[in-house]
Amino acid sequence: MQDLQRIIDQAWENRASLSPGAAPAQVSEAVEHVLNDLGQGKLRVAERIDGQWVTHQWIKKAVLISFRLED
Repeated sequence: MQDLQRIIDQAWENRASLSPGAAPAQVSEAVEHVLNDLGQGKLRVAERIDGQWVTHQWIKKAVLISFRLED
């Protein structure tokens, strides 16, 4: 999971250069993996931890990056 987070965070820093045809395979695969895990309920963008809502920024970034990678 740490590798996914690292890849997504790096891609976020370079998001201006991402497009459907110009995204590195590693980034596309990481984003797809996160979206699949979200769809299966394995990951959540936000969750309640100790009574507080916590937003997992790297997962939110993966969702936003996915819009840049779509045709």
